[in-house]
Amino acid sequence: MPEQPGIDAYAAYLPAYVLADNRLDATTPPRPGGPARGVAAFDEDTVTMAVEALRHVAAATGPGRQLLFATTNAPYEAKTSAGVAHEALGLDPGIAAVDLRGHRSGATALDLVVRSWFR
Repeated sequence: MPEQPGIDAYAAYLPAYVLADNRLDATTPPRPGGPARGVAAFDEDTVTMAVEALRHVAAATGPGRQLLFATTNAPYEAKTSAGVAHEALGLDPGIAAVDLRGHRSGATALDLVVRSWFR
């Protein structure tokens, strides 16, 4: 049976800290039913959260795959975040690592994957 195109795996990481207060300043009362939000710790950035999310998925990833690192908030200006995550996960050198930055980076990553399916 031919290999079907698709997403082999995905992962998510939710920070341990939660911001439940939805006030704009300390003088106003909180709005009822406001959303609680996950907040990264002082030493967590997009790369460390990506590595934590992918730790279990990365072990089963073989060569010929790709790591698309899409973020709106990259911690490094001079080096690639995808390269750092690739090395931290100990991925096979045959796995390509690509950085995508900006507010449309997630949509761009999905577009790249879908286009590769229909070549």
